[in-house]
Amino acid sequence: MADFTQSDVDYLIRAKKFIHRTIQDNTNWQKTSPHKAPDELRIVYDIRRSDGPDTNLKLQFAARRELSPQTKWGIALRWHGERIRGLDHKLREDIIRGGLIVGKVRHWHEHQWTNEDRDKHVVDANAIVKNQDMRSLIETCLDRWNIEGFGHQLRLEDLK
Repeated sequence: MADFTQSDVDYLIRAKKFIHRTIQDNTNWQKTSPHKAPDELRIVYDIRRSDGPDTNLKLQFAARRELSPQTKWGIALRWHGERIRGLDHKLREDIIRGGLIVGKVRHWHEHQWTNEDRDKHVVDANAIVKNQDMRSLIETCLDRWNIEGFGHQLRLEDLK
């Protein structure tokens, strides 16, 4: 169970943050590599607040995609292991409010953490997803969640 509230999450999302370091990145894997292919491509970053760069918030930004042509990238912001924001794609996802299904959203949607529904609360994100390539999706989420990247070190130009 989370030791934070929706108000805490909203406050953290509004705060200016930055990518402190890369925790995991297997996007360098090449199809010509002699090593076994990973099941998925994954990038995980440690995120810190700009006004407290030495404090580990246990906040991670993760992007992943299974290695099959039909899958799309999914992005999550996790705080103490709980997804507090997420952007992903499904043919259809239930819109949940107060534990009840109140509608459906098709394709791109954003998960937003609430006290009642935790990360099951979703909103339509089709209007904010301009391009579905990895670079665009990461940049969209970084901007939307007030996270400053560290430029060329993201190697976003290498991602598709």
